[in-house]
This record gives sequence, structure tokens and C-alpha cells, in this order.
Amino acid sequence: MKKSLFIALCLLVVACIEKPQKPTDILSQQKMAHILLDIHIQEAQINSIALDRDKKILLYREQEPQIFAAHQVDTVLFNKSYQYYLQHLSELKEIYTQVNDSLTARKARSTPAKNAQKPTPSTNPKAEKERANTQHPRNQPNNSTYHER
Repeated sequence: MKKSLFIALCLLVVACIEKPQKPTDILSQQKMAHILLDIHIQEAQINSIALDRDKKILLYREQEPQIFAAHQVDTVLFNKSYQYYLQHLSELKEIYTQVNDSLTARKARSTPAKNAQKPTPSTNPKAEKERANTQHPRNQPNNSTYHER
């Protein structure tokens, strides 16, 4: 009797507990992914500049508000949303999957096709053979100070 009463009480407690709902005042996963994509692109562009670390940080901080303005989001809302997603890692993982997919697609669009990079063969076979011979390492002048005896 006591066991069944304890089990019933446990079931009642579990049934009464509501799962916390996602707050309505945070950014959607899609919006977060778009903002984070722009942030990471901006960081990569700044990191490619030959500046010391401190100047890069200052430059990023100057440009960061432009990213939020472009998405019509303020830093308070972004930070609150980011903190929420840090506490819900499965959702954050989905966001970064979108970011990674977008970066991969951008890279694929910006990288020329492999076939376009291959040089076209010469129509003159003799000229092609001469070109190949001059590019072979043994046909290059020896600029080293060491010579075999």
C-alpha cells in the first residue's frame, strides 16, 4: 500500500512539472545563425590583416555594431539569446551546423572548379615536350654550393 501511494505521488509530481518553455524574447535559431555567420566572416577578414592582436580586437569592436545594425538587433538581445543557447547546447549545435553549412557553401562558390584550374595542353606537341623538359628539376641550373664528386 505504501509503495503504491509513493509511486502515485511520484507520478503526480512528475505530471505537474512543466517543461520550461523557450523564452519569446530571444532570437530564433535562424536569426542567430545569420548573425553568427556575419560575425565569423568579419573576424576572419580582420584576422587576415597584418596587425597586432590588440589592434585587431579594437578594429573588430568598432565594426561589431554594424553587424547588429544590419540585422536590426541590439547587443543586449544578442547576448541574452547567446546565453540561452549556451545553456541549450543541442540548439546551439543546430545553429552552428547552419553556420558551417553556409560557410562551406560560400567557399564552394568562391573556389573555381578544379577543371578550370588545369592548364590546357598545347596544340603543338613539340613545344609541349620542350616545356616539360625545361620544367624538370634535372634541367634546372644547380645553384647550391654543394656539388657531388
